[in-house]
Amino acid sequence: MAVESMPVERELQYRQLDDPNICDIAQRLKEAKRKKFILIDGLVYRKDSSRPKFIISEAIYSLLRIYHDNAEHCDAKKTFYTMSANY
Repeated sequence: MAVESMPVERELQYRQLDDPNICDIAQRLKEAKRKKFILIDGLVYRKDSSRPKFIISEAIYSLLRIYHDNAEHCDAKKTFYTMSANY
């Protein structure tokens, strides 16, 4: 049986909507503007001088950190290939 994978962008969006801390920020943004964050299409971004940056959930960040650390602090490309072997 084949399992269809979700595109990375959709997976990150789903994880953000499932993260209680980010949901709390989103709720506060609905009530009032914030200095550091902005809501775009219902998703939370950090304000930046060049462009808004998407906020990833703690679960995704933790997973990236584990793979990065276990791969002897390698670059993004090697971390990606190490992760893609398992996911």
